[in-house]
Amino acid sequence: INGGEDSLFHARTKQNLVYGVADGVGGWNESGIDPSVFSRSLTAYSTDAAQHSFLLHDSDEADPKDIMRRAFAGMRHDGIPAYGSSTELIMSLSLASGKLRTAQLGDSTYIVLDGKQKAKFVSAEQQHRFNMPYQLTIPPTGDGPPPLPKSGENEDGEDIGFDTPNDAREDSHSLSHNDVVVAATDGLFDNVHVEEVEKLAERFMDAIEKIKGLKSKVSGRPAAADLFGGLAYSVAAQAVANYIQHDLRSPFAERAKLAGYSFAGGKPDDVTVMIAWI
Repeated sequence: INGGEDSLFHARTKQNLVYGVADGVGGWNESGIDPSVFSRSLTAYSTDAAQHSFLLHDSDEADPKDIMRRAFAGMRHDGIPAYGSSTELIMSLSLASGKLRTAQLGDSTYIVLDGKQKAKFVSAEQQHRFNMPYQLTIPPTGDGPPPLPKSGENEDGEDIGFDTPNDAREDSHSLSHNDVVVAATDGLFDNVHVEEVEKLAERFMDAIEKIKGLKSKVSGRPAAADLFGGLAYSVAAQAVANYIQHDLRSPFAERAKLAGYSFAGGKPDDVTVMIAWI
């Protein structure tokens, strides 16, 4: 499910499925810059970088951090204005080995559920401070490729620098049969607890188990595939249902409290969800 200032992509390169999400920083609206242009440009370049990854052997693994580097470099030097900022999460799944490699810059995160739909890994947000995620930035400049800023400050006057793909956090996971990977922009995990995602996944995977081998009369595809697509919709819908509640003890509200801020309820935001079933 995709929209607003979020974007997503997926690509196939030899024996790798590469996919990811990006979240344009809404603050650029105040400067008359549409944040969605940046995030969608970033994922378009990520698609191209993934498809043109140099892999000597079919079984070689695609490097998500390298894909992020080449995508961002392409944006900066193509001569087409696309100013703004965005977080990005890139996942590379080897179809040969079942190994998942990730590169995460900012607060677009993911969880890995085991065959019983219990979280065995939950990625942490990458923040400079509360609600200030790492992000890729191209500021408005004159003609020519915009230079990367050398430094910046947060609201406390602390020098935080400017983030690059080199700052992305890398991780890898050896996945097993029936593992489920849920990747999303912050609109999901700011509003939905991991336990809620586990319960939704358990309900859908139980239903899928009962219809294995059947085909959909509408699409002609395996019925399990169509039902699994409903899991992504249900997870995103849960985020929307949560963020309109004013008295909810949301994950965002809990983190705000830990940071010394007063916040109650959900946090309205765009929600983009991508789910892989091994």
